[in-house]
Amino acid sequence: MENQDRLAREIRDLKRQIGSRDSTAVPLVAEPTTPFTVREHSDTVPSLEKEPEDPALFRSLFRGREDVFARMWKNAKGRTGYSPACGNEWVEGLCRKRGREVRCADCPNRDFSMLTDEVIVDHLGGRHVVGVYPLLPSGDCFFLAVDFDGAGWLKSA
Repeated sequence: MENQDRLAREIRDLKRQIGSRDSTAVPLVAEPTTPFTVREHSDTVPSLEKEPEDPALFRSLFRGREDVFARMWKNAKGRTGYSPACGNEWVEGLCRKRGREVRCADCPNRDFSMLTDEVIVDHLGGRHVVGVYPLLPSGDCFFLAVDFDGAGWLKSA
């Protein structure tokens, strides 16, 4: 009987605590809300009304190194990855990665390819997949990484 009374008190206390939390809970809404103001137009934000294959728009949204870019590859086993695009890749006598003599990063003959408008247009047109290196030689970076998971994601936003 004593144990039942103790459990009944615990249940009552827990219900009281739940009730007090419910009064401060934020109700769920059917439509997402924006906790910040969105401006209609800004000279610093690129307009998305430009041509879809506009390299200037791509460069403004994905600013990174221009002296090198990554190219996606897929091997015979289906494994994929990215490597710096090299003008000497698979060139007989210059590229020594066949047979794994040397890694591209350590190759004395590497000739990184520039990220040109033509490369960007080909990427946007689906002819190949490229990636940018966001960390500039100066250490500057124009990318922003945001992680909005977990219970407190809205507060973080």
